[in-house]
Amino acid sequence: MEMSANVVFANIAWKESRHHRTLNANMKLLNNTITDIVRKLNPTVICMCEVGETTIPLSGEQMQQVADCVSSAWKDAATEHVKPCSMFTTGFPYMTIYIGGPFQCSDQKILHDLYYAGGETRTAQAFVLSGPGGGSIDVINVHAPSGTKKL
Repeated sequence: MEMSANVVFANIAWKESRHHRTLNANMKLLNNTITDIVRKLNPTVICMCEVGETTIPLSGEQMQQVADCVSSAWKDAATEHVKPCSMFTTGFPYMTIYIGGPFQCSDQKILHDLYYAGGETRTAQAFVLSGPGGGSIDVINVHAPSGTKKL
């Protein structure tokens, strides 16, 4: 049986400051963004970057709030019953949400000193996406900077 998986990469530009006086408005915007991704792209996996900043990371509680918002939006937007699962490492700006079931994400790790941009070291989130029948691929979620800190 052949199956395919849609892996979507999204830069959500979620700064730590979004967790203060504008949290509800920002969560609504994130909810709408995830709803659009789910309805238009039918993802199996959503890899997000800029979930916090390298210099100002989100706390574990803040990361969990983002994961809960994304999971809830995905469940509400899906046309069938799904059970979203999340992977993240507190202190790093990456988060992956995926549909648990025939596909599994595992062996998550943060790759350190991947490259340098503007004198700053860069990281990436890496994991294994396994599908039915034993097939698997390595996925790497890396944020390439733009603006003044180019590669």
